[in-house]
Amino acid sequence: MALPETGFEERGLVAPWTTFPEEAAYVDALLAEVPGITRFQAGTGETGLPIWCYRFGTGSTHIMFVGQQHGPELAAREALLSRMRDWATDPAWESYLSDVTVLVIPTARPDSQEDRDNANGVNLNRDHMQLTQGETVAIQQVISDYAPDVIVDVHEGANITNEYATSKMLNPNIHDGLSSLSADLESAVKSAIEGDGFTWEAYQGWNITGPEFFSNAAGVRHAVGLLLESRRRPSTNDDAGDRWLWHTIALDAVLGWHASNRVDVAAAVDASRGVEVGRVELVTGTSASGTVVDPAPYGYVISSADEAVLAEPISVFGLTVSDAVQGRILYATADVGVIAHYLASPDSPQRLVDGAPLFDVAQSGLFGDDPYPKYRINAGDGPVGAVMVRLGTVGGPVTIWP
Repeated sequence: MALPETGFEERGLVAPWTTFPEEAAYVDALLAEVPGITRFQAGTGETGLPIWCYRFGTGSTHIMFVGQQHGPELAAREALLSRMRDWATDPAWESYLSDVTVLVIPTARPDSQEDRDNANGVNLNRDHMQLTQGETVAIQQVISDYAPDVIVDVHEGANITNEYATSKMLNPNIHDGLSSLSADLESAVKSAIEGDGFTWEAYQGWNITGPEFFSNAAGVRHAVGLLLESRRRPSTNDDAGDRWLWHTIALDAVLGWHASNRVDVAAAVDASRGVEVGRVELVTGTSASGTVVDPAPYGYVISSADEAVLAEPISVFGLTVSDAVQGRILYATADVGVIAHYLASPDSPQRLVDGAPLFDVAQSGLFGDDPYPKYRINAGDGPVGAVMVRLGTVGGPVTIWP
């Protein structure tokens, strides 16, 4: 049985790229021929068009790929459209797909193949904390719904000198275990690219640090993230087939790496969750460093108007807002702590509101209605109401005053 091909494949991997109508016809045929692939609407773009996510595999662990956040970066989209078919039908991946479910959003910009920014003039790959656009809301909602262990952001770059480039996660607030695995994944992709005779470089010299970039947002959301970029010459598509090939090599390398390391990845993801943030470094863009907040507040007092501004991130990220003595508090604790700091800290370049930092846990109501002061201790026991606690392994009880 001959499987459906994209318009680009039918033309022999020669430009023009697959058009949106050709993509729709290809997907309809693919879903009819390959029942293992299903699709759902992840969300809606700013022009009202649906953003589709494709899902295949039967495992409880998830890996996620996103392409074409920028309209003209089409080789990345082409590779995802074809690889999701090939992965879902190749017996070599059958065992892997019994343990893992793959999520693919090949076309995050369903309304343009020409414009880098979306219909509102927003660069989507700078909006993964603030979530001001329908496209980024859709992408991040999939993460909230499926909690993928690995997230891969696929692009093309006109500023790349070599044939392929990657960036591991670089945000300083990402758990060390996830950062280490991101570097290991990047090394695997580099080896695959160079092993097939192509050239590689570090994307923009290792300087993408802000969480607004999707690959870093992955780490803030407790996943191993990686940015993939093929070289794009805006003036010509004569090398379209090569650009498609570079991406297929890299994408296969990602899946192969995860097949070999998924147990370690899952352990690192679990270890990163529920870790209280005692210190945050609020960087953005390509800054080498940012404002260090140490100790980090447990929350921010916000107004009703602030809460309305933050409505989308609160909903998508699952942030907690509740009443306390001081008023409405956006909590910056547990899994979403870093995100809350970025959105509400007066020190954050990504802030949507200027919240008032709170440090007085005893007066916050954070631990319920009990009027007695309580304290967090790093002993795995959670909050305790105490007049005296034992510190360390020697010595007697030490009095802790409210």
